[in-house]
Amino acid sequence: MSPKRGDRAAPPPVDDEYDLRFASSEAAEGWEQLARQAPGNLRRAFERIRATPRAGDQPGRRHRLKGALGTGTFKGAELERWQYEVTGGGRVWCLVDVAGRTAWITYAGTGHPRPPTDPQPHCCGRPSATSASASPRLYSAIARIASRCGKSPSSRRSGPATRERRIANA
Repeated sequence: MSPKRGDRAAPPPVDDEYDLRFASSEAAEGWEQLARQAPGNLRRAFERIRATPRAGDQPGRRHRLKGALGTGTFKGAELERWQYEVTGGGRVWCLVDVAGRTAWITYAGTGHPRPPTDPQPHCCGRPSATSASASPRLYSAIARIASRCGKSPSSRRSGPATRERRIANA
């Protein structure tokens, strides 16, 4: 993202500071939303992330994410993912590149982030689509798979006994 006329200028890092960069335009837009909502908190977050992005000195505000979210791949490198709580719901997620002394901001926003989730496995280990965001084509393919193993993709409590109850109630 190249700077344009009227864009805010960020000071360059000095000494041992990290360079903060946006990994996507969505992260940059979210940063601007946070700047409008909580400028003082975002400024403190910026200064702390720039100084020590991997410090867990404020466990309530800043910590490394756990499990599968604890790392992320950016430009072919696997990096640690850290979260900074700016407000009650506002968060900044960044991938920390120690070698390049860069913190790549992957998410910034006024609401709690909702990471992409993998579909829940079906009874036979195949993925199922239970969300409204699943495409109709994907949902019909999963429904076909589910019908082969006797399970409904829209209900976890489906099986021979449930089908018998549905038939008896019909």
